[in-house]
Amino acid sequence: MSVPRADTGNEDGPQHAPQEHTLNIGFLNPGQGSSAQVVVELTEEGPVALTMSTGRSPPLRPASPPTPRPCRHRGGLRKPAPTTVPAPDRNRLELQAVLLTAPGPSSARAAEGRGAGIGVRLGAEGVIPVPDPSRAPADPGAAVDERLLGELITEAQIVLPVDLPALANRCAAALGLNTALIYLVDLQQWLLVPLDESLQPLPVDASQAGWAYRTVSPRVTDDGDALVVWVPLVDGAERLGVLAVRTTTLDGTRMRRSRMLADLLAMVVTSKHAYSDWIAARPRTATMRLPAEILRAFLPPRTIGSKQCVSTAVLEPAYDVGGDAFDHAVVKHVLHTMILDGMGHDLASGLTTSVAMASARNARRSGADLPDLVGSVDRALAQWLPDHFCTGVVCRLDTDTGELHWINCGHPPPLLIRAMRVLDGALDSPPQPPIGLHLELAPDARQVHETTLEPGDRVLLYTNGVVDARDENGVEFGLDRFTDFIIRASAAEQRPPEALRLLIHAILDYQHNGPQDDATILLFEWHPQPPEGVLRSPPS
Repeated sequence: MSVPRADTGNEDGPQHAPQEHTLNIGFLNPGQGSSAQVVVELTEEGPVALTMSTGRSPPLRPASPPTPRPCRHRGGLRKPAPTTVPAPDRNRLELQAVLLTAPGPSSARAAEGRGAGIGVRLGAEGVIPVPDPSRAPADPGAAVDERLLGELITEAQIVLPVDLPALANRCAAALGLNTALIYLVDLQQWLLVPLDESLQPLPVDASQAGWAYRTVSPRVTDDGDALVVWVPLVDGAERLGVLAVRTTTLDGTRMRRSRMLADLLAMVVTSKHAYSDWIAARPRTATMRLPAEILRAFLPPRTIGSKQCVSTAVLEPAYDVGGDAFDHAVVKHVLHTMILDGMGHDLASGLTTSVAMASARNARRSGADLPDLVGSVDRALAQWLPDHFCTGVVCRLDTDTGELHWINCGHPPPLLIRAMRVLDGALDSPPQPPIGLHLELAPDARQVHETTLEPGDRVLLYTNGVVDARDENGVEFGLDRFTDFIIRASAAEQRPPEALRLLIHAILDYQHNGPQDDATILLFEWHPQPPEGVLRSPPS
C-alpha cells in the first residue's frame, strides 16, 4: 500500500522541491483486549508521518508516555523486519509512512485539505487512510458561522462560571467540532479535574490528557465513538489544565480550531477565576486551612514568562502552608522574583509573609530600586509586626542584558545552573539580617550583589524545608539530591514548570509521613532571543 504524494507544482508555475513536515501517529493497546487507542502529534504545518501499532502492547508507564519513532522512509508504508517484532505475548506490528507536501502554489490547497482522513478509526486493513492533502475534497461542514461565534465570544465575557461547560460545547459546535470539556489541574498538579461535576478526574502522570498537560503539546486519542483532541489550556506561560475536544474527523483546520478554542477558554477561565469561588474550589482535593487561604490570596500564578525568560514556582504543603511564599512579576524588560520563609508555621507567620509581599509590590509599583524595595519591607514589618521576621532573597533580572542583581536577607543562597551543572558559590554573598530585623541589627543600607547570566542559565531559589526533608530513617533529602534532580530534568529537556512539578512530588514522596516544614522552590531561566536575522550559536 502506498501513500499518495502532494502536488509538486502546478501547470502554470515551476516545479517545487518536496517539503517534509513531521507528524507521528501511534495506536496503543493499553490493556489485554483487542481495543486500540490512537495517539497523534501534529505540528503547526499539519501531518506528514505516521507510526502505528496494533495488537497487544505493554501498559503505559505513568512518567514515560509513548514516543512514536520518527520515520525517514519516503516510499510509503514500510513494515519492519520480522526480527524487530517482539514475542507473540507482546506482539506489535508497526507501520510507518511519510507524506510529502510541496511548498509554493499548491501549499495553500494542501493546508486546507491536509490529512482529511487523519485520525479516523481503523478499517478492515487496520490502517488509517492518509489521502493526498492537496486533492482532499472540501468539507462543507468546515464553514464557520462567524456571527454565531462572535455572539458566543461576547457571551463568554458575562457568562456565569458554572455555565462554562455548556458555553464550551456551543463554541465547539460553532467551529465544526462535536464537544469541548474543560479540565483544570489541581493545586498539587496530581489530577486534571473536569468542570463537569458528573465526571471523574484524570491522573496527570498516567493519562493521555496528562501527557498533553505535562508536555504542553496536543494529544489525540480514539475512544471508539469519536476522536478526542487533548489540547493544553495555557494562559501565557501558566498551565491551567487541558481541553478535551471531540470530533468525528481530524484535519489541519479542525486542529487549528481546537487550539483556538483552547486559547479562548483559557482566557475566559483566568478572568472568571479572579471572582469565582466555584472555579477556585473545583480543582481542590482537600480542605484548605485558614493560614494557607490567606497566603494563597496573595500568591501570583505559578508560572509567568515571555520570549526572553520564564519564572515558575511550587509550594507545599498546598493546603496547610504556613510562612513560605514566593512572588514574581515582569516590569517592562525586568523580571522581579522573591522567595520568603516566615518564622513559625501558623497564622502569624502567614501574615508576616503576606505583609512582606504586599509591601514589596507597593514599592515595586512605585518605581523603587532593589535596596529601597527591601527597605520598605523592613519598615513595614517593623511597624506592623514588630515581633516577627522572615528570611528571603529578592532578585532583579534585566532580560535584555542578563544582568542579575539580588539581596539575600538571611536566606540559603541562590543556586546558578549553567551547562547542566551547578556553579558552586556563584551566587553566595555575605550574610545580612532577615527582613524585619535589619533596622535594629544593621542600620546601614542593604548590600546589593550582581552578576551577568549567560543564555540558558537557570537560577534556583528555595526554602530550607526542601533540603531538610527527611525520610523514615531521618536521612535528609539534601542539597546534592536536590540539585541533581534539577540537572537531570534539564538534561531531559523538561520545561521549568514540569521540572519543578516532578521535583516537589519527589520531595513529598521522600517524606512518607508528610512534610515536616514548608517547602518552596522558585526557578527562573533566561533565554534571550537573538536579533532578527541573527542565528544563535549552539551552546558549548
